[in-house]
Amino acid sequence: MSDEGGRIDRRKKLALQSMHSSLALEVKMATLTIRDFDDELKAALRVRAAQRGRSMEAEVREILRTVLTRPSSSDQGMGTRIRQRFFDENAEIEPPSRVERPRAAEFGR
Repeated sequence: MSDEGGRIDRRKKLALQSMHSSLALEVKMATLTIRDFDDELKAALRVRAAQRGRSMEAEVREILRTVLTRPSSSDQGMGTRIRQRFFDENAEIEPPSRVERPRAAEFGR
């Protein structure tokens, strides 16, 4: 790694500096504290995490990631959301037959 004079080969020095700088990169993550968390919810979370082979912490991260990264339904109009929720492709709705001609509404005077 060093030549006869005890100096480090320039290429090796650059490689070491590169490795050091890439190792020095820190990823800062936030910490979240949840107060007054219901014991029943905590137990359900523990079971759900165990079923998926995760820690409770990892399960919470996955739940939040899933919920917060899916497309928001607020991007759609209310009619679209209602249709998506209640749409039944087998339902056939026939309009009622008209026995009288349509007329204007009459309001009491």
